[in-house]
Amino acid sequence: MYGVLLHATEELVSGPPYTSLAETSDSPGTFSPPSVYPPPHSPSEREGVRDVPAEVKTTYHPDATLSLATLTLTPIVEIGNPRYIYTTADLAFRLVDSSGVDIPEKLDVTAWYYYSSGAVLNSHVVQYNNASKVYSRKLWRLTKMSRAGPYTVGVFLDGSSIPFMTKDFIAGVYANTSLVCGSSALEVVGTNTSPYGVCQSLQYSFTHLDVDGAVIPDNNVSAISADWSGPTPASYHAATVSHSGAGVYTITTTAPSAPGTHTLTHYVEGLLVDDISIDVTQQVSDTHSTLSVPSPVALGSTISVSIALQDGCDTALASEVSVSVSWLGDTYSGTDIAWDGSAYSLSLSAPTDFTAAGAYPLSVYVDGSTSPLLSETVSVGLQAGSTWVYGAGPLTLTGGGATSFGTCDSIEYSFTLLDIDVLVIDADLLPAVSALWTGMADTPSTSLSYSGSGVYTLTTTALSQ
Repeated sequence: MYGVLLHATEELVSGPPYTSLAETSDSPGTFSPPSVYPPPHSPSEREGVRDVPAEVKTTYHPDATLSLATLTLTPIVEIGNPRYIYTTADLAFRLVDSSGVDIPEKLDVTAWYYYSSGAVLNSHVVQYNNASKVYSRKLWRLTKMSRAGPYTVGVFLDGSSIPFMTKDFIAGVYANTSLVCGSSALEVVGTNTSPYGVCQSLQYSFTHLDVDGAVIPDNNVSAISADWSGPTPASYHAATVSHSGAGVYTITTTAPSAPGTHTLTHYVEGLLVDDISIDVTQQVSDTHSTLSVPSPVALGSTISVSIALQDGCDTALASEVSVSVSWLGDTYSGTDIAWDGSAYSLSLSAPTDFTAAGAYPLSVYVDGSTSPLLSETVSVGLQAGSTWVYGAGPLTLTGGGATSFGTCDSIEYSFTLLDIDVLVIDADLLPAVSALWTGMADTPSTSLSYSGSGVYTLTTTALSQ
């Protein structure tokens, strides 16, 4: 769907009398372009300058105001790839005197069109119809989005450096009914930095700009698309465009599966609006890499650790990288860790003392990073049947408040066993529990019983001497 937006300004400049051209002079010639334009029309470059040589016949006095009133110019020029729709700026006008009467002969006329900032794009020989006295020209078509924006067409007479009359037009591409004349640069969303990993999830945001450089707030996502291009087409993933609100669009895609430099491009109605070069390398992925370690493990046991480092495409890294493992305050690296070409492995020792039972983090670091790539919690305890025990409550004296006993007095204590969360284990583990005196050759006998609700009772006698 196309609309029309008129953004025209007109400028009139008074000039000297002008001379006509010989009617038979239609062959291309040379033209000395204006050396100075009055601001803001000071061009930085000129190209394609052509005109016909002047042959003085008669002096005429065209009127700029009345001549400009006859000038027509396409107000909106649609930029397009030659395979798609585009329009050209069609210019037509008559030169008339102060009475509105057509100048009867062809004058030395050249039309330039240039950015309103002053940079000349091209100049053209203006065609003349002797019967209608109409000067006309179809200006060059524009096929690149870099050419979008405001333009000025200047009509010059007799090689003057000052335009006889000017008029503006706008070049852009329509996104539905919005005329897009530019775009903000594609900016990565989030904290990711280049180079990116293969198959890494990526998002880029951008806005579309009107002829004044303001953000177009309309939702034109139906006219916008994005894709990848570069050396490995088979490695490219789909890219989708969504409207985030307030004229902000987001491209969501996945980095190519092949390392290298690739290009992500966004289009409006098939016309390239902006692109960005993206470097992709094979990098370790915390999503696809794995850390295999048993848990829980028994006190004093050997712990076998296996680490598989994969990239974002779930493919093993092609070469060995620096890996270190942190466990119980110690760091293992270098020769501590073996690499078999696909996985890393090492053996660790669990604590032996029951007072050290508990849960401990085991972390993997890659390439000297201070942030762990992978972490697992390893629980270390004692196994009683199918239940793991990680601690015991204090021995609590029962049967009164006595703190001293006579020889061979009966003594009774109660205690509990604790799980990894330091909660009482409400289960009868009596077959796996024992009690005894230590530190003497002749020790009293002891007995244990389970009282229920996780409580055990220890019965013994005081020493005989």
